[in-house]
Amino acid sequence: MQTREPLLEAMSDRELAESVRPELKGDLDELVVWLGKKTSYYRHFFRKWIKGASPQYIHIPYRSLVEDPHGILKMIFDQTGLVVDSQSILSAIASESGKRDVGQFFAPRKAIHVSDQRPYFDCFASFVTDRGDGADGHSLDPLQKTGIGEAIRLAADAHGATLGHDLASASSGWQEFCRKFPDNPHGHVEYSHCLQALGDSRKALSVARRAARQTPLRMAAIKRVRDLLNQQGHFRLARKLSALMVDRFPDRPVALIDHAVDSFHAGYVPEAMVFARRFVEAAMAFPLAWEEPYQLGYLRAYAFGFNVALFWEVAGNILKAGGETRLGLDVADIARAMSG
Repeated sequence: MQTREPLLEAMSDRELAESVRPELKGDLDELVVWLGKKTSYYRHFFRKWIKGASPQYIHIPYRSLVEDPHGILKMIFDQTGLVVDSQSILSAIASESGKRDVGQFFAPRKAIHVSDQRPYFDCFASFVTDRGDGADGHSLDPLQKTGIGEAIRLAADAHGATLGHDLASASSGWQEFCRKFPDNPHGHVEYSHCLQALGDSRKALSVARRAARQTPLRMAAIKRVRDLLNQQGHFRLARKLSALMVDRFPDRPVALIDHAVDSFHAGYVPEAMVFARRFVEAAMAFPLAWEEPYQLGYLRAYAFGFNVALFWEVAGNILKAGGETRLGLDVADIARAMSG
């Protein structure tokens, strides 16, 4: 079980998230909710895999692995009963690192973040290194008493309830978050999901609308309202919102395919085909622009909706229904390949 210092891991993970989804940069409202979820994840992870781990598990700190890969690999082999000589281990490490001299084969990766985000990450670090609620004799860190700290704590508690399959507590937690931070649309989106899961679709829509009205416009909030409107049979209103998404976020394939679906259901088949084609063209062209490592390109494609099999299936169905049978079948075949 490999672990890394929580602050460094979170900063590195956020850097990756922002490289995959550039619209996250500067969105401090989303960062608060993201760090709250990260805090909750760490609490559950360490409780299960570190504090409650079986003696058979091998705990590997990231720093130790970077500083002494030979020692860590030797320890793993010894504990698992595998006999591997030191020279073979060193040769493998040299091959992976591209360095032949014995010394520091790997350098720890440093995450770089802009200064306005640092107070948020400092609050996160204070939570994951302590319970952060004053219980069990722990005192509250001054950082945790700030507005940022309060927001992260509420988001962490609400998300923790979700992880524990306690939807009622999760809903109450997000409700409290929205009460204290009414201008954070991402908290309203989370609250809306909880309400829907509890069967209150009408209130879920009302809460989502509050998020969608806030500026700057967030696609997640608009899409949340659009999805709920469709589920509740308000197809014309849903189509207006998907048109707004395409207008404001023209490079997002999720917006393109949503508007294609809404136009198709409304009987505007030629318009639906236009946006289905735009989705396919954007998705087909995207891999050619990958100048980053494969994994990063894959994550970006997935985050933007290019790798979602359902989207390809829907695009194929619309194109076939509109008479472009050959292209529709080709697109449907991509969906089949993706979904297995």
